Amino acid sequence: MYNHVMIDIETLSTAPNALTVTIGACTFSLDPNEDPIGVSAQWGIDVVDAAKYGLHMDPNTVLWWMKQSQAARDGLEKNRGNTLRSVLTELQDFCMAARANHKRQELHLWANDPTFDCVILENGYKACDVAVPWNYYETRSCRTKVFDYSHFYGGMSAKKEFPRENTHHDAEADAIYQAELIRNITLTMQKDIGFTPS
Repeated sequence: MYNHVMIDIETLSTAPNALTVTIGACTFSLDPNEDPIGVSAQWGIDVVDAAKYGLHMDPNTVLWWMKQSQAARDGLEKNRGNTLRSVLTELQDFCMAARANHKRQELHLWANDPTFDCVILENGYKACDVAVPWNYYETRSCRTKVFDYSHFYGGMSAKKEFPRENTHHDAEADAIYQAELIRNITLTMQKDIGFTPS
């Protein structure tokens, strides 16, 4: 059931009101009888437009981006030129479509760390006066799930057991890898210790 959404963002700051330049998202299923990934998308945001909302830019983060791989920097240019408001509205639609996949309209919104990705997006929604498409109790943490895996398997690293093959710091690629990681962790724990996914 594709009511799980993984998001990943790339920003020009690490502050809670950071200026977001790219958002990646995908739907995914924890059902072993379904394909892992449903649909995915990536949106690039016009920096000049986003800056109009007073969102934070950090020169050190900009310099950090300049040191990343060419593939990662190319990812920042995907679909560039969209307004912040239009991108957040499209992400809103994306999440609502995923919610509609569940008979009780339940949504599970995942991020590597919701206190980073979700908080920054929520501040962006607030700045644009657009409704946030998830509730606070619907956010889920990849880091917590990775920790659970390590705890149950005596320190074994989930990221080593399920390595990635796509580009680092590309928002859509990051979202897809994180979704696949969560699915692999959940199904492995379900099989070995009777863990039931939420």
